[in-house]
Amino acid sequence: MLSDAVYPGKHPPGFINKKEAKPVEHIQRLIESFQSQAKEISTSAHHPLNLSEANNALCFLLHRGHVDLFNPKRNLVLNTEHAPFVFGFSRLCSSSPAIALMPSSDAAFSVLPLANACDIVAKKQLWQSLSYLLMYLSSRVYDHSTRLSQMNSYETVRNILLELCEESEELRAETSVLHYIQSRSYLSRSGIMRILSELRAGNYITLQNGTLVDVQTLPKKF
Repeated sequence: MLSDAVYPGKHPPGFINKKEAKPVEHIQRLIESFQSQAKEISTSAHHPLNLSEANNALCFLLHRGHVDLFNPKRNLVLNTEHAPFVFGFSRLCSSSPAIALMPSSDAAFSVLPLANACDIVAKKQLWQSLSYLLMYLSSRVYDHSTRLSQMNSYETVRNILLELCEESEELRAETSVLHYIQSRSYLSRSGIMRILSELRAGNYITLQNGTLVDVQTLPKKF
């Protein structure tokens, strides 16, 4: 039974509105500063990019498209980031290559050694912009942790649906709701389908060919 519906704009605790929180101007400033030492690279959709090469940490600049941050060991998508974005600085706190970048088909990248990027930050005094980027990344990690620690399956589905609402129209149009939720949680396919069927039957969501078309309201409890 579904009850206590709330509008999707009223996000649950721990949910990060990416459009409001993302420090785009600071990210653009970092990209512009790094670009002179970065090289363009070609990528293929869904072929992972590692944040290091021959034990050398790398800094990736995303100019177009989007990227799924993927944990291969856990077979889990942590979140999705859209251009513009800078990847690699999280490795300053850990040498473990736990995260890979899964680019979209239209993604455009350039790359430089992370050490060079750090030197540029120091020389050009880009500490404020870097701090905003790292704060945003921290909030996204907290969002992910909150999602996985929900009390029940419905709360997890609800939070991920709200996250999907924040994605671009293009991504929503090409992404199966089932896959989006399943890749970001440990829920079973049958459990997710059951909850989606209930939401659809109650006219809370509209699906077309498995993609999310509209969200009217989302129940607070299931």
